[in-house]
Amino acid sequence: MDIKIGSKVTLTKDELEECKEVAFTRHGVMMSVDSTVNNLAIDKEPSKQITVDHPLTLEELSVRGQTAFCILAGSEPDRSVHPRSSQNNTEKPHTILPNGLSVTIRVTRKKTNRLVVEPHKKQVGDLYALMIGDGDTYEFRGFKKQKELLQDKYLKNIGWGLLYAADQCELVDLKDLK
Repeated sequence: MDIKIGSKVTLTKDELEECKEVAFTRHGVMMSVDSTVNNLAIDKEPSKQITVDHPLTLEELSVRGQTAFCILAGSEPDRSVHPRSSQNNTEKPHTILPNGLSVTIRVTRKKTNRLVVEPHKKQVGDLYALMIGDGDTYEFRGFKKQKELLQDKYLKNIGWGLLYAADQCELVDLKDLK
């Protein structure tokens, strides 16, 4: 595995279609379990909401970024579609690296965004990874160990309440993890 900060991958048409199917299936499963769920999978910008003309939801963005990461890392993405919840212990890492470390992958559209984790969620995985992208191309921005990120010094209010947040300059390559 030779994934380095700045590594990019462009997903193929087939990979994009598979990501879309997984995202829509996950969304449908979640809504069938609880239609009152506050669905953060739909982007808050009306121009980005799920429609026939613009189907890229935050869920699809996440699946695309996870897929891109796994291509770079030489690992298999989690394609399961069961409901995930931090309250009933169904959260799990997005992939397992060839070296055995588990990774939760965060994806954002904005090039300057931080790696963020909600304090109320059950934390799973050895590492967090940040991918940045939109459309078909995604860039790896680095890793942070879960135990390091989930410290009070990383609790910040960046506009959505307190979150664990690490700037991109604090993320490292796998070889630099101590």
